Amino acid sequence: MAKQDEWARITLRIPPELHAKLMEAAKATSMNAEIISRLEQTFNLRIGDRVSPDGERYFMTKEEVEEILDRSLGRLKNDLIHAGLELGKKPT
Repeated sequence: MAKQDEWARITLRIPPELHAKLMEAAKATSMNAEIISRLEQTFNLRIGDRVSPDGERYFMTKEEVEEILDRSLGRLKNDLIHAGLELGKKPT
């Protein structure tokens, strides 16, 4: 890993609510360390992996996967209906 003075610097805008959550989580370290840790965790996840609020990794259950798929497909169907389309039908 590069030395800290060689690290890329970025400006990040985030919603105040998320900022407050990060500030709370970063009390034991620093805001920078907390953000880096959370980003690194996401790159190490596989499909189906989850990270609990306390940082432990676990694999999603079948029910969790089905729930996510149902919500995603429901949103897609609503978006299509809103656009005047229906699943399985060609647009006219």
